[in-house]
Amino acid sequence: MEDGTPRDQSPTDSLSPIAPPDVANGGLIIPTSEVAPAVARPLRSRQTKDRSLRDFDILLYPLSPGQAIADVVLILFLAFVCDLLIGFVGGFIVASMYDLPLDGLLDLPPHIRKEMLFPLLALRATTTVGLVVAFLWSHGQSPRAIGLRAPGLALDNILGVALTVVIYGLILATLGLLAVVWPDVIKQMQENAAGLLEMIPNATPLVFLLMAMTIGVYEEVLFRGFIMPRLRRATGSWIAAVILSSAVFTALHAMEQTPAALIIVGILSVSFSLVTIWRRSIVPAIIAHALFDFSQFLLLMYQQPGP
Repeated sequence: MEDGTPRDQSPTDSLSPIAPPDVANGGLIIPTSEVAPAVARPLRSRQTKDRSLRDFDILLYPLSPGQAIADVVLILFLAFVCDLLIGFVGGFIVASMYDLPLDGLLDLPPHIRKEMLFPLLALRATTTVGLVVAFLWSHGQSPRAIGLRAPGLALDNILGVALTVVIYGLILATLGLLAVVWPDVIKQMQENAAGLLEMIPNATPLVFLLMAMTIGVYEEVLFRGFIMPRLRRATGSWIAAVILSSAVFTALHAMEQTPAALIIVGILSVSFSLVTIWRRSIVPAIIAHALFDFSQFLLLMYQQPGP
């Protein structure tokens, strides 16, 4: 070829060996300045082979499907065990603080439950994020493997705010349609609000904002950042990953939400999942999740009848 590259080698392919100067072009000697380096950089993973995939570590190509599903099962189990330990230790702390018998911890006064909500929530968030960090470290993965990346951060924040508005529109439209075929849906939503009021402490907007940010970060890191990409790796399908991760996310809210409210939870999960897949980042989902929860806290406390 005229540029000195052998016919079986692309000019941009630095992974193929370079033909010796006495063989290439019929023995024509080519100046060393025009010859590509003979030593290729090692190919660590599939991301480095295709430039378009380098920033998309959330696709988890180096992770085997078996390891991906094992990670999901193990982290859910460990998160469950940690929740039990937090409840157990928290119970002893509450009993010692308020001089209560241990058998009375299952029926705590409402004001005590409200006071303990934020500390226990912060502890749960810390342990959950810690588990995710431990898994990333064990696999030698960076935060980008769960969708935490710097490129496009400003746009991701804007999209998070916009997604919150879109979600409220979807919720209002869904409730309107459901009210036609299921008249009890509004009653269930009111019951759900009353139940949440019994759990939420009387706090300032700043405390509510901290609570919303805590929930948004740890739930998105776990479900959209960790679990959903691994389910995609295990099943080979984003659709299956969204359905399965949303089913788990919704089921874990079943103990504290009415059936009508679980539909809203499902809408939230699917919306967060889709924007995460689109952006290969969980930042928009974190922002939208935190803003949605913050607005709900304010609506419950200042626009709903008191308990």
